Amino acid sequence: MSWKVTGKVPEVSTPERDPVVMAHQVATLDRIAEGRLVLGVGIGGDNPTSRHEHASVGVPFERRLGRFLAHLDICQRLWAGETVTHHSDFYDLDDVAVAPTPHRDGGPPLWAAGSTPAAQCRAGARFDGWFPIGSSEHFRDGLVEV
Repeated sequence: MSWKVTGKVPEVSTPERDPVVMAHQVATLDRIAEGRLVLGVGIGGDNPTSRHEHASVGVPFERRLGRFLAHLDICQRLWAGETVTHHSDFYDLDDVAVAPTPHRDGGPPLWAAGSTPAAQCRAGARFDGWFPIGSSEHFRDGLVEV
């Protein structure tokens, strides 16, 4: 008898990370997990700790949503096996690829973290799942919204 466990990575605040490095790390982890990885992603909450984390890596906190969306676009394209050229306010990349690609075509399912109505809306519209932040009551109420 063998057991297969799906691994859920707690929420990763993507605006603070390099998208190419993260795409490679996630692809490798998904390969090791034989396609059972589920990745939680988010922009980081509006609190002093998150603001300090963003500032410490030179990421303007107020621009984290745009950076988050660009980051995920780059990662998903790399996971699909594309060679990516991307120029924006956030990243300048020319002919970048990662190997290996994830075990699953297109990469692991992405669950959006967050507790605000905007985060819940993004989770329902763009992502494979929602990773709630907060109390069980918040989860119950938020699940209806997502």
